[in-house]
Amino acid sequence: MSKYIIPPKNGLTDVFVKNLKAQDKAYEIQDRACKGLRIKVSPVGTKTFVTTIYASGDRYPNLSLGRYPNTCLSDAREKLLKWKAQAKDGVFVTPKVQKQLDAKAKRIELEQQLIQTRTVDECLIEFEKNIIQQRKQPKSALKLIDSELRGNRKGFNCSVILSELPVREVTLDHIKLLIYSIRDRGAIVQAKKTFDMIKQFFRWCLGQNYIEKLPYQLGHDYNKSWGLSISAKPDRALDVGINGKHLPGLPEITNLFQVLDNECDLEVRNSAKILLFTGVRSKELFLAEKEHINLDEHEWFIPAENTKTDNTITIPLSDFVTELFEQLIAQSPSKYVVYMGGKNATAKTRRMDHVINGPNGIRNRHKIGDYWTLHTLRKTLRSHISKWCSFETAERCLNHSLGKLADVYDHASDFEQRKQALQQWSDAVCRATYGSESNVFPLRGL
Repeated sequence: MSKYIIPPKNGLTDVFVKNLKAQDKAYEIQDRACKGLRIKVSPVGTKTFVTTIYASGDRYPNLSLGRYPNTCLSDAREKLLKWKAQAKDGVFVTPKVQKQLDAKAKRIELEQQLIQTRTVDECLIEFEKNIIQQRKQPKSALKLIDSELRGNRKGFNCSVILSELPVREVTLDHIKLLIYSIRDRGAIVQAKKTFDMIKQFFRWCLGQNYIEKLPYQLGHDYNKSWGLSISAKPDRALDVGINGKHLPGLPEITNLFQVLDNECDLEVRNSAKILLFTGVRSKELFLAEKEHINLDEHEWFIPAENTKTDNTITIPLSDFVTELFEQLIAQSPSKYVVYMGGKNATAKTRRMDHVINGPNGIRNRHKIGDYWTLHTLRKTLRSHISKWCSFETAERCLNHSLGKLADVYDHASDFEQRKQALQQWSDAVCRATYGSESNVFPLRGL
């Protein structure tokens, strides 16, 4: 049976609290010297100072001020007065919420400490996962990061490996050392690509609050000051003069076809011709699979993932181009139309560029036009095809994005217009080079 206990008239004392005994039920004793303070005794004898706080219209009952004797009477009274003052000022926070806030502050402090010591490599791993690997073709970017920023390249000779530095301690001097080491071995393009990647990486780090400021100055022309500027070699469409006029008889293309037929293997020969006749990008050709080519319908379907604009397109093929594809398909042992040893599209493009502009390339040996690349074949088609079609049709032949114009463009008539324009271009080239229309495939070069 519970025994009623009368609290001291002048308030609780340490001796009184110490002598309180457990009963069969929990009970509370008011502290008459401090309004709102109570001592609660549990059936097992645990003594806890408790109170009820009213703050901002809310009631918070049975808030613990601490257990006795770890919390003495004077400490409990002092804490209660502090809570009452906070409640009056509207800034009172319950112990539970305060505990959560303290834990959050501790996490933030720990995160800040980790950020202070975070290395470039730790940030690079996250950058690769969240940014680079989300790209359609991340392989080349990942390879550049691994070879130049992590130094995992044969012959790496920079005195600083960027990935080993704390990300907040990277300076412009560190970056200069790396870029100069790449530049000085003659790889200017690689140096430019590396610096571009570094800028992307540190902009991302800034957005993640891993750094407080960029280690380089925005807007400064580092390419020029670091000796990375490259004078672009101006390419000119074949059989288009300096004045922009078309050369009659297509002498440069004729010369090119003769060299292709006499000196190049079937894959190189037919690939170059297809690029000239269709105006596609080299990547689109070298990623073309056999199932994409409909020889019966004279059509080539290019899926969105193979295009630069992420738009699917169907290319109409003349009889001549269809025959070129048929020869490539018959020779290729893989699913790709152009095999070239099973290499990827980039390697195939390099091989073709080497055939054209290499040390012993056909352009210099046979004086075919000025400087030009595989992309120039696409430019050549665009320069000549405008004679037979509208601007919109010419742009669609190259699968250029037409923006809002594409929404109102008649796609059904678009295919027929492109088919007619490409057929006329094919006929014109075949007449100049082989003396026949493109629906009569010549025996020469087979």
